[in-house]
Amino acid sequence: KALEPSSGCEGHRLYLNLIKHLFNEDKEQMQHVTDWLYRLITSRNETALVLNGAKGVGKNALYAIAKALVGMEYCSEATNKFGVKEFNSELRDKILILVDEHRITKEKYNWLKASFNQWQTIEAKGKDVGHTEKIHVNYMIFHNSPDDIYLENAERRFSVMDITKTRLDSVW
Repeated sequence: KALEPSSGCEGHRLYLNLIKHLFNEDKEQMQHVTDWLYRLITSRNETALVLNGAKGVGKNALYAIAKALVGMEYCSEATNKFGVKEFNSELRDKILILVDEHRITKEKYNWLKASFNQWQTIEAKGKDVGHTEKIHVNYMIFHNSPDDIYLENAERRFSVMDITKTRLDSVW
């Protein structure tokens, strides 16, 4: 139903235009992303949303929508410390983490897979290992090149989509 036209709602129209652009009007991919965003605010996604596409196509516009849905205080953008095995305190109290243009090596890939577990032992730098906590984190992973992310065959924890090559500013 979220993909059906709605009269009088400017935000809905803009969202539809954005995902039509990003996914070249592929209804299956558009529905998958809409469902993923729905689960972002109602439960927890079991997969990371991975978008491979050129610079300027609108990936960060989709992140802005997701951030507005959950609230800025529950979002984080991965830093250069992302994926350091010993420390995972960035998972606490977050709903969405954007991994934008980070090279995902096999080591970081394994760290990511482990962070999908709903129960995590939180460890922060300079602090004793904490107790096991239930986390609610979801990942959006954006790349300009699919070569920047290591993935194993048939990995079910990553929803990988190649998106448009057309810059958003050229169509809007």
